Amino acid sequence: MYKHLKVCIIGNGSHSKRIQKILRLKKIKFFIFKPKSKKNYKNKNLNFLKKFNIFFIISPNKTHYHYIKSLYKRGYIFCEKPPTNNKIELEKLKKIKSNKIYYNFNFRFSKIAEI
Repeated sequence: MYKHLKVCIIGNGSHSKRIQKILRLKKIKFFIFKPKSKKNYKNKNLNFLKKFNIFFIISPNKTHYHYIKSLYKRGYIFCEKPPTNNKIELEKLKKIKSNKIYYNFNFRFSKIAEI
């Protein structure tokens, strides 16, 4: 049923585990990407990720912008937490014209809402 989906979960923390559980219940295969290096958005890693068409970005907040910017043309993105930690990156994200990016974050209770 879901054979055309190539799902990648970026991050392997507690929320990632919840997403993994849901995908397993739906019998959807996925790959967990947890880079060895803190510079996890190096070109080598990004080229590897481009073979997927659905991304769950559940990595540290400071990495979200780089993943979104690099992967949004490849497929659908679900981004956990705030999409960025700073106003400059937030303004850049606003310029991305895509209806395939979804944020699971309640802006009402964040500093980003004040910006």
